[in-house]
Order: sequence, then structure tokens, then C-alpha cells
Amino acid sequence: NFARFVYLLARMEPNSKATTAEKEAYKEFSDHMYKWYRNEKDCRELKTAINIFVYSIREREE
Repeated sequence: NFARFVYLLARMEPNSKATTAEKEAYKEFSDHMYKWYRNEKDCRELKTAINIFVYSIREREE
């Protein structure tokens, strides 16, 4: 859902206390995310990359 995607990106935006470098890094990141989301092939790869990342960081219950 594109609206949810945009909302989540907006929530990640640095606050007013962030440095200029942090704000510029976020701007570059969000621009890439929008571009990747708009391209069908890139969007599939983005979803796969996010899933791999989430699975790699989640804690395992044993």
C-alpha cells in the first residue's frame, strides 16, 4: 500500500534536532526508496531485501 509506505517514511524523518548530515542522508534514503517503490522490478527486490533483513535481526526463541 503506497499510502502506508509514504506514512512510514515520513515517520522516520529526522526531527529538528538532527544534524544537517543526518537530514541529507535521510533525504537521499527516502528518494531512493520512492524510486525503488515505483519500479515494479525494484519494488519486488526491495520487498525481498526487507524480508531478509527482518528475518536476520529478529530474535529466535529456543
